[in-house]
Amino acid sequence: LNGDTFTINYSTLATQFSPVGQYTINATVSGQTNYSNITVNPGTLTITPSTLPLIVSVNSVSRPYGQPNPNFTSSVSGAFNGDTFTINYFTSANQFTPVGAYAINATVSGAATANYSNIIVVPGTLYITQSTTPVVITVNSATRPYGTPNPAFTSSVSGALNGDTFTIVYSTPATQFSPVGQYAINASVSGAAIANYTSVQVVSGTL
Repeated sequence: LNGDTFTINYSTLATQFSPVGQYTINATVSGQTNYSNITVNPGTLTITPSTLPLIVSVNSVSRPYGQPNPNFTSSVSGAFNGDTFTINYFTSANQFTPVGAYAINATVSGAATANYSNIIVVPGTLYITQSTTPVVITVNSATRPYGTPNPAFTSSVSGALNGDTFTIVYSTPATQFSPVGQYAINASVSGAAIANYTSVQVVSGTL
């Protein structure tokens, strides 16, 4: 009454670091002795999710063909108050995947995600590079009598990964009519798996 004024001090348990939720706003009233019954009706402070984007950028990485995937990592921007998150990475590539580029995606979880309304994941790229271990095709030597057809030639393969197979075509200058002597057995190698290696070498055999 009568234009009386009061000193009102407000308080709440919420701080800048409090997560999303509702928090009571209380008050204490002082500065007047003219009233026997002063009632405070608390208010509510509602902390809403941040509308600024939380961006999880997955880091790109490379590894050689035939090796396990490395541990993936990421950088986070837009997080407040030291918030941390559980980030799980996934990719379609595995140890047996051929040379190429493959997306690395991520899922973001944890209690702190409730504080953000816009979580964006920027995928990274897994680059699978060629194996630097040489594939060596060693043509097996063979013997046959003069005047007979050449036998079926064979070879052994070393350095191949993941059960990779190749198409190997053999050649030699010797024919059924060639005289007694020694002749090189060469080979040409083809097939999609060659792209997984920086070096495919052929060691000739002898007929």
